[in-house]
Amino acid sequence: MITNVTFVHQPKASDGVTGARAWLRLALVFAVTAVCWLAASPARAAVTEEGAPNMMVRPFDGPKGKALNERVVKVLEEQGADLVPAGFEGPTAMETEADYAGVAARLNIQAFILGTATNDNTGWTLKLTVRQGSDGTVVGEGEFKASWFPGLLTKIDEELIPTLEKALSGAKVPAGVTDEPEEAPEAAPEEEKPAPKPLELDAGAGFVFRNYVANNAVNIPGVLQTRDQSGGMATLRVGAAFYPAALFTKEFLANIGVVGNFERSLGGKTAAGDTNVANLPQGDLDTTLTSYDIGLRVRLPISDHELGFSAAYGGHQFEIDDNGTESNPEAGPAKLVPDVNYSYIRVGADFTYGMSAYFLTGDVGLRVINSAGEDPGQIQNDRWFPRSDVGGLDVGLTGGYNVSERLTITVGMDFRNFFYTMNSRLEDFGVDPGGETTRRPVAGGANDMYFAGLVAARYSLR
Repeated sequence: MITNVTFVHQPKASDGVTGARAWLRLALVFAVTAVCWLAASPARAAVTEEGAPNMMVRPFDGPKGKALNERVVKVLEEQGADLVPAGFEGPTAMETEADYAGVAARLNIQAFILGTATNDNTGWTLKLTVRQGSDGTVVGEGEFKASWFPGLLTKIDEELIPTLEKALSGAKVPAGVTDEPEEAPEAAPEEEKPAPKPLELDAGAGFVFRNYVANNAVNIPGVLQTRDQSGGMATLRVGAAFYPAALFTKEFLANIGVVGNFERSLGGKTAAGDTNVANLPQGDLDTTLTSYDIGLRVRLPISDHELGFSAAYGGHQFEIDDNGTESNPEAGPAKLVPDVNYSYIRVGADFTYGMSAYFLTGDVGLRVINSAGEDPGQIQNDRWFPRSDVGGLDVGLTGGYNVSERLTITVGMDFRNFFYTMNSRLEDFGVDPGGETTRRPVAGGANDMYFAGLVAARYSLR
């Protein structure tokens, strides 16, 4: 390699032939120097020597295109991929298949990677397109989606290499380039199922409004009338769903889990008012609601949606602290309305409709009531409605937004109704055949209804 050239010439003014020869020598020296410099250029040699780069990542279009391009290049370099830097093709237009094929043949490029990023209400999307170097045709595509930008970067880190390997499985080496014989393309692998979530935790706050209404209540002299009650209060709820087999498998067993919920009211009050009747409560009375359930759930993924079936044992208690138990004030301290303490088996179904980062869930449950409470002051105690039959049902609707792969915000509402047939008898009016006074409230039935709303956060383990 020529590193130094010294050329000194002092021709006479009249020496025309000698001067021409001198200029010819000078031109020759510069030509030799230029050839040697080009031969020494590492960038030029890099695309023609053995082991030359065989992929080029073109600049990406769309928001955050540069950052996403850099992330793709980083992942490829970490995996040892050979890359031709974008822009090395020079001012050549890259629009048609022939354009790509021409650059590929000149620079020994097997494939071009192009990207387009979008960001809308559903989240971030990066679509990659792979063009074959030999003829410039599109041989594969890949798409990465996430609800927020950091999640998209994580998707690229985790899924870029298998996505490109699948897309490049049919790419050919440019014409005229010596390479190993082509192997028969392998059958495209089946799309990998998303990993089921092994754990979901919910916590939220909201309100509940209770409305207890007696139907066809009897109001005649000598018979104690059944009272109604209504009022609202704040509540806290927590819930959990655990699918243990999802930690080890993606098969059906991964969708069988244990679920549970707990709810507790905050600062509830019931206004009893003022009265001159002895043994009736007065003022504002502390009121509490407590409910829980625990059981099994089976989930059935259907594309981006999910169908679920559950069976659980639960309890629901509503109490007014009025220090009374009697239905008749003449018999002792009375209650405004009887307390309830339901124990039940709930059989339910739910369906979740997924819409990218959003989802909508509807659920319905039938409650088989074992008891509504038989202790003093409770509704099925002998002083109230001991022969009553009770059933229950609930419906709910919840909407959610996936802030990230693990965090979700939900807003929901639900309705619970416990319905009664009181089975009152003639003896409840005051006198039985033996002549003893056994007055009880008399009604045809009742509805114990709860309307609730809730805002919650959900954490999902993946």
